[in-house]
Amino acid sequence: LYIVLALCGYFMGRRDAAFAGLLSRVRVAMVAVEAFAGVWQRYVDLPRLWREVEAGRERLPETLESTMGQARFHGNDVFGTFGNPNSLAAYLLVGIFVLLGLCWPLLARRTVAEADAPSSRRRLAKVLLFALLLALMLAALAFTHSKGGLVACLAGAWFFAVQRVNARGSAWGRWLTWLTAAGIVAGVAILALGMIGAYTPPRSLAVRIEYWRAALG
Repeated sequence: LYIVLALCGYFMGRRDAAFAGLLSRVRVAMVAVEAFAGVWQRYVDLPRLWREVEAGRERLPETLESTMGQARFHGNDVFGTFGNPNSLAAYLLVGIFVLLGLCWPLLARRTVAEADAPSSRRRLAKVLLFALLLALMLAALAFTHSKGGLVACLAGAWFFAVQRVNARGSAWGRWLTWLTAAGIVAGVAILALGMIGAYTPPRSLAVRIEYWRAALG
């Protein structure tokens, strides 16, 4: 993934659309394979492993013998080849937004001269393929149950929408910029209030705030 990211950046910097587009598609394909692995894990691998352990044919590693380990093992959070649902969620988000970027020109309005029947059929086939891949990635993201992944997905969707609006030169661009800035300030304020103990955050966030307190100490 890192090699493909580096090459994408290199060819985008050279304004070489052909290679950048090819590598972006390679990146989407890599993420789609991981998304399929996550969905397969959810419906096939994890249930099979539960049955094997219950039948005594498989032994859990020592790290999963604790109460927390048992809860993780018997949960249905998928993690693909990463071993951690949050890592899989981050990987999926890369593919989701690159895929949206590739698909967007196909969804944009086209001139009447370009809208001939063969071209329209090819365009529809591409849109359907992209929709299928997007559904696969979103399903895998949902199966990770990653709260951070959900927040990042919503933030990414917001910034993607802001980019599209600004690209059209719409008068809404300035308002969206101010709303974005206000959202960032509000997020930082919530974290700061949690750090100083002015409010009680949700448990998942509270644990991370304790990590930050320990790190600052």
